[in-house]
Amino acid sequence: MRVLPMICLGFLLGVIPLVWGCVNPEPPRNGMLFDFEEDAELDRFRWKCHSRFFLSQAYARHGKSSLEMSFFPTEQVGFSTGHVAHNWSPYLSLQFFVYNPSEASSTLYIQISDDHTQGNPARACTRELHVVPGENKMVIPVAGLVDTTSRPLETDRIKGFYIYMKDIRIKRTLYFDFFRLI
Repeated sequence: MRVLPMICLGFLLGVIPLVWGCVNPEPPRNGMLFDFEEDAELDRFRWKCHSRFFLSQAYARHGKSSLEMSFFPTEQVGFSTGHVAHNWSPYLSLQFFVYNPSEASSTLYIQISDDHTQGNPARACTRELHVVPGENKMVIPVAGLVDTTSRPLETDRIKGFYIYMKDIRIKRTLYFDFFRLI
């Protein structure tokens, strides 16, 4: 009779950490968010019309592949994260690489949302990123992220981010790689 309660207790002690991890996902110990080494990683993003994307072996900064993203003429287009680590508070910055094969510079935007922005892009923290020809290392400090009302983002409750271009007049192709928290 004592065996059954012990089995139930053991089961609960094994399941509770798994369930808690689903509720409040943590980044892997190395801070890696996206590295574009497998097709399954593309399923973690939400894609917008007027874009084309696939894994490419061109301009890989880490590993063998990068994300090749083509932005076609439109008002605004990009990609947003689906499953991303929620707790960024132990980290100093979000870092990633963008390779621009064009001879012209481009401007990207990144919107970072927490639980309070509730998916409203007008409230998210928005940063402008200048992308010069060649390799660009993007570093976004975690400390000091504020929304449009100057409210500090709750870095332990990050929902995700959206990277986009706007007012695109001609097709632009960029390569992304090695998204991580440092």
